[in-house]
Amino acid sequence: MSLAPGDLMAHRELRDLLGQLQGNGAFRALLDCLMEKFAEIGLPEVDYSGSLAQREAEFLMTVEASDFESAVIVAMGDLRTALHAAECATPDWPDVHTLTESIRRIQPDLADA
Repeated sequence: MSLAPGDLMAHRELRDLLGQLQGNGAFRALLDCLMEKFAEIGLPEVDYSGSLAQREAEFLMTVEASDFESAVIVAMGDLRTALHAAECATPDWPDVHTLTESIRRIQPDLADA
């Protein structure tokens, strides 16, 4: 299954992961760094939108996968890789079941794809 832009929006709140950041400038710098890291790992087409005030970001990416769970695994693995490349720890990263259930609540139409 090929998921086009907009088909799978992986929403991950960065607020908990990045609580140590002080001020909007630091959060914006981190998002800029993540975009550079996505490009470095071969994912130049990742995009994001976010809220500086709430320290949240949504990442949009296209992935090739045979089914929904595989697409979630690939997308979230890519996000985690970029976070690690930006020197952000992800100690409480959720397991695949938690991730897929969370995304199904956001976009339930994907579960049937």
